[in-house]
Amino acid sequence: MELPEVIHLFNLQINTFGIFLVVASFFSLFVFWQEGRKDGFDVEHLFDLFFISAIFSLLLSRVIFAVSGHYGWYGSFFHVTRFWTPGFNLWVLLFPFIAGTIFFAKRHNWSVFRILDITALALSFGFSIVCLGILALQKDFKLLFLFSFFLLVHAFLYFLRKKQYLSGLTFSAFLLLGGVLALLFLKNLPFALALFTISILNLGFRLRGSMKKIQTLPAQILEKFRKRLIQKDLLLRKQQQRLIREDPYMQLGRDIGNAEDMDEVVLEDTGHEIKAVQRSSLAKAMTQVRKALARFKIGKYGICEVCGQPIEQARLEIYPEATTCTSCNSKSDGPNS
Repeated sequence: MELPEVIHLFNLQINTFGIFLVVASFFSLFVFWQEGRKDGFDVEHLFDLFFISAIFSLLLSRVIFAVSGHYGWYGSFFHVTRFWTPGFNLWVLLFPFIAGTIFFAKRHNWSVFRILDITALALSFGFSIVCLGILALQKDFKLLFLFSFFLLVHAFLYFLRKKQYLSGLTFSAFLLLGGVLALLFLKNLPFALALFTISILNLGFRLRGSMKKIQTLPAQILEKFRKRLIQKDLLLRKQQQRLIREDPYMQLGRDIGNAEDMDEVVLEDTGHEIKAVQRSSLAKAMTQVRKALARFKIGKYGICEVCGQPIEQARLEIYPEATTCTSCNSKSDGPNS
């Protein structure tokens, strides 16, 4: 038994496929948030980026569907605003989302290629859920192949990002595999060509940027900074252990004999809150130090992760865990610092 295309709820006609789109969006948002947080992007702006891009792509998709359906201006307006009703152009959903993501990333001076890699991971997982929705509505079991395909693509893209290859490569691989799928399975040549073109352009721009000759710091200077970071990491670990030991909540026997003394209880709670704030600040510092050390492993230490230009040596002398140059750090609230 197939699911109905429209569910009647009170006086509303809700598009069943739209429900699957909402579920897919939530799962995509979770992946987007999780990966973006790992990369150090501001969480609130990540949510803004996702929702703005998603709404933009949804509205444009419905506009094109309405216009192509000859609804007229009045009918098109009501079709677009009544988003719970059927009527999407699925081929249009992807490109506005990508365009909105690029615009938002540039506005906040984020690394476009890194954001696009995260977007590819989120979309590949979301598309698998969309395929389940189509399967439930149409009972076309060929779509099980599509569901499995997107899950495998998601796993492959996650592997690429985890290996810390060239940023932008994950997004290009996503578009390339999507183009192959559109060509062989969906038989949609224009859509496949569009995906291939964007994939090649993205990879070309990324390779051109990475091939720019950048003057790096001498080896002895880099080694000096590496040793400083290792020492700082050890120091921060010791401070973290000390704060844990000094936390009133961690004291042995704290629950014995002091329950009646309100003054001691207040002092204990205040002391715990102070230590918690200090540990939170310390954890952020440790994350940044380890992030800088990780850039040694991929040969990128001393190179700004936003603009790709050398970080000023004077800035590294003061703040060796810096991963952005002074200019990008002053303009960005995304990847720090």
